[in-house]
Amino acid sequence: MDKKYFIQRSIGLLCLLILLISIIALTQGPQAAYSQDKILLFGTTSGSGDQADSTYTISGRVVDLEGNPMPGVEICCAAAQVEIMKVFLPMIMVNNNLSSGSQIPIIDSIDRRGEALQLASGETRSECLYTAITDENGDYMFSGLPSGTYQISPVGDEVVFDPASRTVTLPPNQTDQDFTSQKTPIPTPTQAVPTPTPTVIPPEPDEMVFVPAGEFQMGCHPDHNYYLCWRSVELPLHTVYLDAYYIDKNHVTNAQYIACVDDGACTEPSFSKYNNSIYTDHPVVFVTWHQANTYCEWAGKSLPTEAQWEKAARGETVKAFPWGDEAANCNLANTRGCIDDTSPVGSYPLGASEYGALDMAGNVYDWVKDWYSGTEYEDRACGTGILPPCDNPTGPASGTRKVWRGGSWYDPPDFSRVAFRGHGSKPSFVTSNRGFRCVSPAP
Repeated sequence: MDKKYFIQRSIGLLCLLILLISIIALTQGPQAAYSQDKILLFGTTSGSGDQADSTYTISGRVVDLEGNPMPGVEICCAAAQVEIMKVFLPMIMVNNNLSSGSQIPIIDSIDRRGEALQLASGETRSECLYTAITDENGDYMFSGLPSGTYQISPVGDEVVFDPASRTVTLPPNQTDQDFTSQKTPIPTPTQAVPTPTPTVIPPEPDEMVFVPAGEFQMGCHPDHNYYLCWRSVELPLHTVYLDAYYIDKNHVTNAQYIACVDDGACTEPSFSKYNNSIYTDHPVVFVTWHQANTYCEWAGKSLPTEAQWEKAARGETVKAFPWGDEAANCNLANTRGCIDDTSPVGSYPLGASEYGALDMAGNVYDWVKDWYSGTEYEDRACGTGILPPCDNPTGPASGTRKVWRGGSWYDPPDFSRVAFRGHGSKPSFVTSNRGFRCVSPAP
């Protein structure tokens, strides 16, 4: 009797366990509503992959046939349709009856973001995921988009577009999709959309690089100079504006300087190294400031101002060296301990500035046009705080010493920092680690 009771009790518990498992499986499955003529699937599947956390932006402009902006146009961003997929549920409700083990297909169009659109079997359409209204300039933007393929089109049929829609795949981020309206029921401004003026880089003269007009930060920034900004002559950091110009890509070489000597315009350097064929493509050295200035004038150019030299070396982004904040080494610049002599110009392409100027750090110092002053940056009283930027500064009106910049093969790497300023030298001074390069104004 006890054995029979135990078997019946066990069977009852097993049936109850099966029932509970079935209920749990049903309640944790997709929430669905079905009828005899349509099957709908609701719910969202999370995205996955390496770009799951990346977001992108789609932007564009709407104009009429005359180029006038179209404000107030509603734009739709929809998920582009992909192939039809079949979704099977192992257990569903059909006419309120539980059908275990059935495999009834649910036909649905799945977008690339994983959303199941509420469509009947065989039906396809795109629904707006986001909408935007064009502003007074006719511009629109959809931001924060995950990767996928999107269809951009107008909402409604009040305005006809050419093309009718745009398809954008992210990534890459394809922006600036332009539409042209074929009719304009929406009031638009009468003036034409101004055409942006592109930045035109004029052709570069031989062996020169272009430096565009604009502002840059001149002086020493402690976060980008290994906290070596203790020298007052490099302070304060201030904003300087310069017109566009060209600067020699390399130091003036011995071969180039000989041409000036042969032409009778230049005098020979103090030592004959310049006339040695071994050093033909090395920078000319042992030249005074006056000799450097004469050569640049003979070439139809001029010595750079200190500001022009520093911008060509640094660029518009604050950095310790022409190539960035990485400390100088013998792969980037010819400084003390590398070869203990001058090197052929352009031997360190990895050390180029953002404009392509070479040897702005190391090899030899460059004479520049300015007279030296240890308080020059303070005396300018511009470009700091609320003060306007300095405008094409040219240094003190007079002095006894001329500025030289850039570091050399003889000096430690710290001396090749962009911000480094020596104490200047008399214009008649010559040495084995000082040369020059020239500039010319851009048209």
